[in-house]
Amino acid sequence: MPNTHCYYGRSSDVLRIILPKLSEEPVLFYLDANEYDDWSLLEELEVISRTHKDNCVVVIDDCKVLIRSNVPFYSYKGEELSLKYVQCALNKIFSDYEVVYLVPKNPNHRAKLVAKPR
Repeated sequence: MPNTHCYYGRSSDVLRIILPKLSEEPVLFYLDANEYDDWSLLEELEVISRTHKDNCVVVIDDCKVLIRSNVPFYSYKGEELSLKYVQCALNKIFSDYEVVYLVPKNPNHRAKLVAKPR
């Protein structure tokens, strides 16, 4: 595709390269946190906060849903991927935001946390 660009590298490093070029554009970020040897999610959110404060939607895959204990989620080195884990980082991205969860019908699939400005 002519207007498609592929980047290879650690996600937070790639975001540092491409996000300044998109700083005026609203962006939907879909972050998949299931890297096994390196969980760079908080670093990715920090990078996003530098260029897209209040100008994005953040979707984080594989999150824990507090009121749905039957929905699987990821953990990394004893840390559960939950709103509590990412809340400080989201507070840097948004002045005021709401969080909703996308919960799949299939109980074997993981939920997505969606943070968006109010």
